[in-house]
Amino acid sequence: MQRDTSTGEMLHPQAISRQRPEPSPSPQSDQAKYRTLFEVCPQGILIVDPVTTQVVEFNPAAENMLGYPPEKLGTLKLTELAVNVRPQTLRKRIQNVQKKGFAAYEITVRTRAGKKLHLYLTMLPICLNGRQLLYCLFRDVGQRKQAEEALRESEERFRELMERIPDGVYRSTPEGKFLEVNSALVRMLGYSSKEELLQVDIPHELYFTPEERERAVQRLQKSPGEVSIYRLRRKDGSEVWVEEHGLKVFRPGGNVYYEGVLRDITERRRLEEELARAQRLETAGRVAGQIAHDFNNLLSPLAGYPGLIRAELPPGHPVLEMVEEMEFAANKIAEINQQLLALGRRGHYLMEPIDLNDLLQKVVLSQNLPDTIEIREEFCSELLLIKGGAAQLTRALINLIVNAAEAMRHGGTMTLRTENVYLDEVLRGYKTINVGEYVKLEVSDTGSGISPDIIDKIFDPFFTTKRTDRKRGSGLGLSVVYNIVEDHNGYVTVESTVGKGTTFALYFPVSREQEIVEAAEMASGGTERILVVDDDPVQRKVATQLLSRLGYQAESVGSGEAAIRHVKKHPQDLLIIDMVMDGIDGTETYRRILDFAPQQRAIILSGYAMSQRVEEALRLGAGSFVTKPITLQSLARAVRNELDRPPKTTLTETPVAAS
Repeated sequence: MQRDTSTGEMLHPQAISRQRPEPSPSPQSDQAKYRTLFEVCPQGILIVDPVTTQVVEFNPAAENMLGYPPEKLGTLKLTELAVNVRPQTLRKRIQNVQKKGFAAYEITVRTRAGKKLHLYLTMLPICLNGRQLLYCLFRDVGQRKQAEEALRESEERFRELMERIPDGVYRSTPEGKFLEVNSALVRMLGYSSKEELLQVDIPHELYFTPEERERAVQRLQKSPGEVSIYRLRRKDGSEVWVEEHGLKVFRPGGNVYYEGVLRDITERRRLEEELARAQRLETAGRVAGQIAHDFNNLLSPLAGYPGLIRAELPPGHPVLEMVEEMEFAANKIAEINQQLLALGRRGHYLMEPIDLNDLLQKVVLSQNLPDTIEIREEFCSELLLIKGGAAQLTRALINLIVNAAEAMRHGGTMTLRTENVYLDEVLRGYKTINVGEYVKLEVSDTGSGISPDIIDKIFDPFFTTKRTDRKRGSGLGLSVVYNIVEDHNGYVTVESTVGKGTTFALYFPVSREQEIVEAAEMASGGTERILVVDDDPVQRKVATQLLSRLGYQAESVGSGEAAIRHVKKHPQDLLIIDMVMDGIDGTETYRRILDFAPQQRAIILSGYAMSQRVEEALRLGAGSFVTKPITLQSLARAVRNELDRPPKTTLTETPVAAS
């Protein structure tokens, strides 16, 4: 059938021509047959005047479906029965039927009881007793419409469910083409839209290697329904570990699809690896500690007797050379034993305030590094102190520097960097680093780099990449570094690119004890009233202690809202406001305080670099921006500069010239 482009009606392929001759009168027997068929037809039939749409004749089925008695139904017009169709539209369709000879479409009518019926209406022109009329055959399609609506609602609910669940859902072809995906999968794989992800070639863009793709397909084919774990490549190239529940689905017509649910287990896997690594280190540490304890007992005569033997022998005696070799070997054993003690966490720690700048410079000077290696020192001039054991930290730094030098056998650049850092959020890396203030020490090299296949093993005890054709190490160096840093409540991270180099970063918690004790001697202060606004209780305590030692009247509150209420009741000479807080941030806090205290002085703190919000606070009138973690000198300088700054000039303070 064809569709009329003007009305949307279906046209019968054998449409009756407008010029067709009128049928010759049927015999009496044919009329009786027609009447019988008319009366017993289960579908409703209306004979309608095409001009007035008046119902001329109807069958019993039409009476039952529409609910009107015969005397009433015979007085109605089709335009009166139709719902949501304008009379002129219906008449236009009738005219089109007369032209084309046939049409069918869906229409809604109202019964006598007020119920709406969805009908499929077939219309064609006929000639009865010399009169041109319209033959309308209709059937109730309401149940079908209800089924279609129920199906549509069911599909909509299913789509909403797929969009709400946090796991990725997909359907793909066996060749590796996504057919359907949900929004969670789009986010998981780092794409901007479903349309973009649907264009992805799964084998070549999502899997890191063809072997991984082959293994995933084999798991679906051989073990449908079982859980599989593998990694996928995100759009930015990073990896995401997923747990898949997948099926191979056969559809009518011989079509085959893969359908599955992907759950992001990257964080769970990282925590499992972190736990497994900690357990390996703990086990190795216990063994190493016991070995070191036994070594110490045996090492005493080996280290002590060479000196006694040397005293008993005359100068030049041939045995002296052997004694020196014994003494050298004993010292080496003692050094390894100290590493075993560090690994077993049985070493002696004299915890004291330490400046890592000084310690790092001493370590560099003590090492005989090749001339082919350039040393770059990028030290923070106001580095905060940490609390630790100098001997143990020295051992850790030596291991890192020697490790970097060995990675640059043919020369390169070693960069030693220190800085104060404040983490507003946990840092995900080799190990999760908690929020807080740290001294960060980096040792970078431009060496051969570390392969991704082994980077998670480098801190394991006795793991080494040195080949047998070169001098092998004990495999304790990096594991000792890891344990010493952990003993100082610190963290180690590593970033490496094969062929470009490696960076080890050590994070040590800041120690404020020495700085607070010497505060009055190191920096100038004052007696003004200062309010610290920070949602971190540790930061509030540190800042108020430093300010109090400098002589200021320091108070603190834990939110911007609390600061507004406090300043209204207790005016302050200066506000020190953290930028990132629960509730309103530092800029909004300062803005609201300026509404009732336009001359209020303020300093902005943040663990992040300069941002648009910080710049906005400075435009509002904040005197300076101080990065966390704060040092005594930076805080004292910023506070004094802001308090000594001339007050802002307002329009009311501008002098008026005499007239």
